[in-house]
Amino acid sequence: TVLLGSPTGSPTITSRSCGNQPLQASMALPFLQPQLMKATTRDPVPAAIPRVKVLCIVAPDSDAHLADNRLVGHPDNLQALQSAGASVEIVNASCLCQGQRLAKTRKTTELIGEKNVIFWAPLGGNAKSLAHGLTHLRCWLEAAQSRMTTVIILEASASLQSGVPWTTVVQAAAAMSSQGRELLLLASGSDAAAGVKKGGTNLSSAYAFSPLGCEALRHRQVLFSRCVVDASCLVSLLAWGGNSPGTSQDAKRLNLSSWAPLKTEAVGLLRTGCAGASVPASPPPPLPRPAKNGGVKVFVISLPHRADRRVEPLVGSPAALSAMRNAGFDVELLRASCYCERDAMKRQGSLCRFVHGFRWARFKHYEGAAESMTEEEEARMRDAINKNYLLPAEHLINPGKTKGYVFDTNWPGATSCAMSHIRALMNAALGGYEMALVFEDDSAIPSQVARERGWCDTCKGDLCKCPSSWASCIEEAVELMRQAPSLDALYLGLGESFEEPGTAEDILEADSDSDEDLGGITEIGYTWCAHAILYSRSALDDILALRLNEHIWAQDEMIPHLYGRKPWNHRYIKALRKAGWQRRWVVGAPSGFIDEGWVYQLENLTSERKHDLGLGTAAISSNSQVF
Repeated sequence: TVLLGSPTGSPTITSRSCGNQPLQASMALPFLQPQLMKATTRDPVPAAIPRVKVLCIVAPDSDAHLADNRLVGHPDNLQALQSAGASVEIVNASCLCQGQRLAKTRKTTELIGEKNVIFWAPLGGNAKSLAHGLTHLRCWLEAAQSRMTTVIILEASASLQSGVPWTTVVQAAAAMSSQGRELLLLASGSDAAAGVKKGGTNLSSAYAFSPLGCEALRHRQVLFSRCVVDASCLVSLLAWGGNSPGTSQDAKRLNLSSWAPLKTEAVGLLRTGCAGASVPASPPPPLPRPAKNGGVKVFVISLPHRADRRVEPLVGSPAALSAMRNAGFDVELLRASCYCERDAMKRQGSLCRFVHGFRWARFKHYEGAAESMTEEEEARMRDAINKNYLLPAEHLINPGKTKGYVFDTNWPGATSCAMSHIRALMNAALGGYEMALVFEDDSAIPSQVARERGWCDTCKGDLCKCPSSWASCIEEAVELMRQAPSLDALYLGLGESFEEPGTAEDILEADSDSDEDLGGITEIGYTWCAHAILYSRSALDDILALRLNEHIWAQDEMIPHLYGRKPWNHRYIKALRKAGWQRRWVVGAPSGFIDEGWVYQLENLTSERKHDLGLGTAAISSNSQVF
């Protein structure tokens, strides 16, 4: 329960318009509890020219901003903001799934940087509005950590007023600091209060905090995680406090009306949405051939609400991430794609996403994925599996479910999981990296493997708990791949195999006479699981050349169809060949570990051990009713 005090007293509101005229008269000053009282005794901000940072909020299930260059989120406008002197960061908005968790359970976990923060919506409400408010609160927490920086928050769907250049927006935001202002409403004129009261003004589409405003946020940030309501209501409370014309009954019930208002100015430089006729969608621009910069990029894919998986000894724990970085690797905790993106792609036929900086690409199912299937075609596919694989077709696909399997493997999370992996690989490819290692957040190193490899000699339980083992694992994997230049991918973790592996060490022979020998590499056949795979530069180049983002299926099937000796889905192979695929990938695993590899998937490991290994819900699939 959020308790923020009861009203008493009387101050003066200093909200002003662009012409320096008062927007609001005097009104009651609430009594503030100690955390909020700090906002009235702020630390002085040294006089200096502040930097300007733009947080551009992009909805995960919409790509309108990429089709219309009048909208803020279009790359042309983001580049123009940079040219005007601002740094620009793209913020992936909290999705409807997060809003639904808030509406149903009143809480959810979000990522602020790499920190887990639990957000509460004590009164529940509309899922879409809660997700909207949650996104802006995330931005406020980021702004609260900014020092000597003006932070502009823009929704990708907003647009400039006619004739206004981006330099004017950046300069207006930067100038408010010298005028003692804390909050600048960028999509509202001097009649902002009246517009909010009538319900016709959306304050959240564009606004900015001066360094003084960021300092004010810092003093009240402890409250932000406990008051998720609609974003426009939140901004209104910052601007006008308890007398906010947009203060909802919910906000009053939570005593949010006790917030002290910021010194606010309103200028109508932007607007919500875009006036005029819509612009026809244009295809994504060709992705450039990146310069080779070398280095290894490491991704850990994680859904924001799965804080239970960002714990030791799993790969997404703060200690593991720190150990990998200390070893010299570029590590990113990647916000996973969700059902909202999957549903939007299915509904629209495709979904465009930023993949590297302001470069974007179109994601869609492979050609032929959704076509109807005759009994003869289904029989042909199942016969191919029975003839060429170690396990029968029934083990791979339930009878009568083949049509659904070739679309999304009849698994709710398959499409969004594949989108996450391909986003990561395209990011590394466009970044010019030598290699890319993609982990899923339930990856773990068994203590027996760590002892055998010499990474750890102290852990005695099922799992190695030494963060340094993750760095050692990557270092050895990278060195193995460098010793095998023909290799496209090295599976550090394996699942069920459907084809026989190659002969022992057929890709790279071990050197038993060398003290520095890391073992050999054995070619693998068609196998499931994609929780820990190291990709070479040749594979990254293929991902761009084949536009795998336009051939989405399931990651556990997409990659095996590139290297398997007898791939069974002729539809997928046809689509790949049409895109220019000719070369079967060379893929292996560390010799001596071709059953499960060096890195295990927690779900499989706990199933084998028949207990949760002390990690609670971490082993439960994100497709379960629990999550």
